[in-house]
Amino acid sequence: MAIDQPVARRFPLGECATIGRDAECEVQVIDPMVSRRHAEILQRDDGHYELVHVGQSHGTFVGQEAVDRHLLRDGDEIIVGAARFRFEELALNEVGVAALDLEAARKNTAVSFRIDLDPAKAFPPQEDVADERTIRRDYEKLRVAHELSRFLGSAPRLDQLIERTLLTAFELLAAERGVVLLSDPETGRLDPALAYSRTEADAPMVLSATVVQEVLHSGNGIVSADAASDDRFDGSQSIEREGIHSIICVPMRHAQGLVGIIYLDSKTSTYLFDAGDLDLLGAVASQAATTIQNVLLSEQLREESERVEQLVRDLPDAVILLDAEGRIAFLNPQAVHLLACWTGAEVGDPLETIGDLPINEAVNQAAHSPLELAMQAGDNRILRITANNTAESGETVLVIRDVTYERERERVLADHERMRVLGEFAWGIAHDFRNIIQIVDAQADLIQGSANSEDIGRRAESIGRAAGRAMELTRRLVLLGRGGVPEKVTVNLNEVAGRVLEFIESQLPGNIKVKTAFAEDLEPIQADPTQLEQVIVNLSMNAKDAMAGGGVLRVETANEERDGAQRVVIRLADTGTGMPEDVVKRAFEPFFTTKPEGEGSGLGLALVRRMVEEELGGTIELASTLGEGTTFTLSFPPSGATV
Repeated sequence: MAIDQPVARRFPLGECATIGRDAECEVQVIDPMVSRRHAEILQRDDGHYELVHVGQSHGTFVGQEAVDRHLLRDGDEIIVGAARFRFEELALNEVGVAALDLEAARKNTAVSFRIDLDPAKAFPPQEDVADERTIRRDYEKLRVAHELSRFLGSAPRLDQLIERTLLTAFELLAAERGVVLLSDPETGRLDPALAYSRTEADAPMVLSATVVQEVLHSGNGIVSADAASDDRFDGSQSIEREGIHSIICVPMRHAQGLVGIIYLDSKTSTYLFDAGDLDLLGAVASQAATTIQNVLLSEQLREESERVEQLVRDLPDAVILLDAEGRIAFLNPQAVHLLACWTGAEVGDPLETIGDLPINEAVNQAAHSPLELAMQAGDNRILRITANNTAESGETVLVIRDVTYERERERVLADHERMRVLGEFAWGIAHDFRNIIQIVDAQADLIQGSANSEDIGRRAESIGRAAGRAMELTRRLVLLGRGGVPEKVTVNLNEVAGRVLEFIESQLPGNIKVKTAFAEDLEPIQADPTQLEQVIVNLSMNAKDAMAGGGVLRVETANEERDGAQRVVIRLADTGTGMPEDVVKRAFEPFFTTKPEGEGSGLGLALVRRMVEEELGGTIELASTLGEGTTFTLSFPPSGATV
């Protein structure tokens, strides 16, 4: 709302503005015809303003009509005593801003008049205040500073802050156009943040680069009541081309430097900017600059914090932040999943243990060197834990990495190394062992040729066959150590198993029986027969050891569909002692054995798994129940050929 007096003033309207003689009124009118509280302007729920007469005498007028209540419209003239007011709705159009050529302005600047915006000089000492206008202007400074500071104290966003700053400038000064330019902290380039125009809606706002450059160069504000004839702006073509009549421009500065610029101009002579307006706008700019800088720093810190938090969230490791009291202050998604399987603890809950260790003991150990724990939650995992204590806040950061796969790889590599050592050993003794077997085989041939009874002949033949298999096993052992390629042919698993079991039965005690169930239409497979024989012999001998008190070894074959594919299967099941769960998990590990020292190397099942999976292209599964027995299931892809 504007007052039509020799000294024009504007009064921004809030939810309620009182007009009266009292000094507490938002609009004070010193006139004996005006009541202490004469009228109120109230903002309705729909955003419109209503004028209400509350005085005792001498009415309130809109135009020539006395009113008790009146819905105000843009341009309404309000008369209170001798004072005349004009109600104006602040209707602004957001507009674009044309590019500034500050480099050219730097070369051609003609500005020589500057006004220092030192905040210490904003309010003159009492002895220098000689008129009521100065008092009112200073009061206006305080009022604007107070209202703006209240808004700024509400921690607005940067866009809200810039909008409120520019709106405040429009409420205080009768500018037609205005823009807030922000300085890029890295390049120093000025970029328009927001621009408004009372009259123009489409055309971009063209600024005087000469004026902007001078404000940048000097750090002081510039004002002119008649820019077109002001010889200080002779070098500014935009002022003449745009028809700018009055102009005011102030820097927004803080202790560390320039934040930006507030630029206002007007193309009419209705209201002319003066030095007092420059002080007033400078006060607005000073307050806004500090808050803008704080908001920029806050946003920068927030963005950096979000980046760090996002990095922590994306880490493959679980990250847990504990406060000084040991309560969970932060969890990344991996930590949430881990704790859900582990303890069920959430943010805000105390973390009392890690595995079987009390939290304090675990943190102390992990702070000195990485701590590895085997966790039994869900599936068995191996976790590597490191801790970092912050002395200042008492907080603790735990970083937990699942190293199960890494340890498994290390174990596999160690297995391969052990197998390599075994191969080297096998290569070293192969020739000596072969010579021994050749002697046994030769003697068996001699016995068979000179045997005087059928029984001795059969036994000599059996010795020869066993020696032949031993020779083949020696060859396989050499291949294992030196990486030889097995000789695969099309074989029938029934024939291989039957041939091996015939030999096995002769080696079993009388209290162990062998039963078979071979599929008649069994599909052939591609395999090295000697490898298959070695696998079946090894598993059969394990079954024999598990049935020291007697039992049954059942061997069956079948064509089965497994995981959506046809497979040829052979099962060897015994009724022996079975294995506990922890032994089942380690049964295929090289050098792992439950036999007494000197009775087993722990290589049997490791070799079996390697041959089945890596050389025969099959799979092997182990199922065992303590006290009931053990079953090995081997499956192979069919060859599609006939035997």
